[in-house]
Amino acid sequence: MKIKFIIHFFILFLLSACQSKQGVSLSSSTKYVWNEDNKASIYDSFDTIQYIILEENPQAYLQQIDKLIVQDGKIFVFDRLGRNQVVVFDTTGKFLYGVGRKGRGPGEFIRICNFTVDSNYIYIIHDIEPSIMYHSVKDGSFIKKKRISFFPSDIAVFKNGDFAFTLPFSPATPSPQNKIVITDNQLNIKKYLFPLTPQDNEIINKLSPFLYTDQSVIFNSYYSDTLIIFDRVNPDSYETVCIDFGKYQIPLSYRKKENLDNDSWLYINENVVANSSFLFGRFGKQFYLYDRKKQSASPTEPNGFYTYTRVHYATDNYFLSSFFNRYNVYLSLVDKGMQRAPLCIEEQMEQGNCVLIKYVLK
Repeated sequence: MKIKFIIHFFILFLLSACQSKQGVSLSSSTKYVWNEDNKASIYDSFDTIQYIILEENPQAYLQQIDKLIVQDGKIFVFDRLGRNQVVVFDTTGKFLYGVGRKGRGPGEFIRICNFTVDSNYIYIIHDIEPSIMYHSVKDGSFIKKKRISFFPSDIAVFKNGDFAFTLPFSPATPSPQNKIVITDNQLNIKKYLFPLTPQDNEIINKLSPFLYTDQSVIFNSYYSDTLIIFDRVNPDSYETVCIDFGKYQIPLSYRKKENLDNDSWLYINENVVANSSFLFGRFGKQFYLYDRKKQSASPTEPNGFYTYTRVHYATDNYFLSSFFNRYNVYLSLVDKGMQRAPLCIEEQMEQGNCVLIKYVLK
């Protein structure tokens, strides 16, 4: 009897311990003081630079990339302002299919707001109605639609089935008062994260606040000094990375402005990629590689030339950037210091083909 009682007590103890951990956020915080190293060049960090020509196709002409995700050997591209469609390529750039079409019938939309993808579905959210459309990743065919109880501006999906949504926010309005809402796989709200603060810009919200890497989902807002790095497995696990820009920090009184009038201020604006070793992206007007171990930032070029358009997606050993569909834009960046592409790639760009540049790290 005594042994049975001990075993029973031990089982109850384990069950209660497991239950106590449910719903607990495994969060951490990291703070860096900005320290700039002008001697290093980011090109010293690259092993190779590769080019992905996106196949020319009437169903795939892109004006720009607002969000890009690589998943299971496919590149999913969202052009919101131009094509307003998700277009899918393989990793060599071959066109596979487009997702959805305009209209009011099943699988049709008036206007796409944003998207995400996992191994089963492409999830599309709308500007017009609070709903999610589910499409097959095999061929883009429409499967079903589910309504949600709020209007999000971006969506991320995690491997445990949970979703994260960003909310169009403004500290000047009474609702919402948080930047992110987490739901389960049935779209039931589980919790709200990250209350608005006076430091948040109230004029502009980004088209795609979420950026994907193979291990993380990264969130940041305009004129920010903070990144939220979610584990792609579970949104309960995340790291808050805050950067103290010191004398280059935007004064609080200027954070409300749409256009900053001081080019020396530093802030997180466009998407920044992150792993355990570095942060890379646009800080203020310039792109930097921030070494997390050395805690020092290297500009993309010592002379400060603007050499990247935007970071779209990353893994531990490469990132995708510099989307070109206009040859004159490419030439202007070369004039400012960006390395030239091989002649055969330049000829493709001159013909109007879209090109992604893949930077493979050492």
